[in-house]
Amino acid sequence: MKGYKSTEIIGKHFSAFYPREAVESDFPQFELTRALQTGRFEDEGWRIRKDGTAFWANVVISPVHNAENRLLGFAKVTRDLTERRRNEELTKKNKELVAINNDLDNFVYTASHDLKSPISNLEGLLLALGEDLGTEKDKHQEILFMMESTVTTLKNVISDLADITNIQQGKDKVESVNFQAVLEDVRESMRDLIKTRNAEIIVEKQEFQKLFYSRKNLRSILYNLVSNAIKYADPHRHPQIRISTSITPTGEYLLSVADNGLGIPENQVNKIFNMFKRAHSHVEGSGIGLFLVKKMLENTGDRISVESLEGKGSVFNVYFKQDQSSY
Repeated sequence: MKGYKSTEIIGKHFSAFYPREAVESDFPQFELTRALQTGRFEDEGWRIRKDGTAFWANVVISPVHNAENRLLGFAKVTRDLTERRRNEELTKKNKELVAINNDLDNFVYTASHDLKSPISNLEGLLLALGEDLGTEKDKHQEILFMMESTVTTLKNVISDLADITNIQQGKDKVESVNFQAVLEDVRESMRDLIKTRNAEIIVEKQEFQKLFYSRKNLRSILYNLVSNAIKYADPHRHPQIRISTSITPTGEYLLSVADNGLGIPENQVNKIFNMFKRAHSHVEGSGIGLFLVKKMLENTGDRISVESLEGKGSVFNVYFKQDQSSY
């Protein structure tokens, strides 16, 4: 346990096993004194091996007397409890992290809830301001548009933060979802964006129609991937988004969303799923969308990957683990 050969340690004082601070404070002698006074001394603390590494030990020291009650020495039993202590520390840290996460969830929920009202007031005030300006409105249209855009971004960030809380708490119901119906819902909800950007959504091969998943989360995943593909389009060509589904040889259900957009710089590929990270800063957005997508998938044991070539486009592959007995 301590790394010594018998010839290296027999005859030396047992304080050799103690950290320097304990020796300097005369703690080994205190242990012997207490053992004599009470008949036994037990302690837990750091001990030192021959190579200088520390381990957490339980130590029991008992005085040994002969028949005439003369002290012969001490018997000392040492148990290495390093693994137990490590587990206890991990358990403690996990509890602290759970408490911190709960506090953060409560804060995000409260903040997102309490900010909705003042943001609605801001929207109303901007609308009233536009009406009060009358014929002067056109002169200030650019500033009004920027203010409205900022309020909209703030609303979306607050909504996304609330979604993060819900995702981490795993509140969404799993059901058999019709993929085509969800896709049509997403297409309809971004009709204006598709029209404005002259985007084309092409549905290619569909190897499955049903997916056992949270409908709300599947819609959010698809919405984020498609809207990102449109927003990060190359300005020199109209956006084309190709959507396909297939079943991999390992039985995973694969959703692929491919675009012909700007692509992602190689040094950014591993960062785009982090919160508030965006590959192109000139595009409007909160930087939370892909983080949410990854979180949703991780919570269900699923995963997402991306292949991208800057200037050519990107392919996002989403892999769903599915229990075939559910179909």
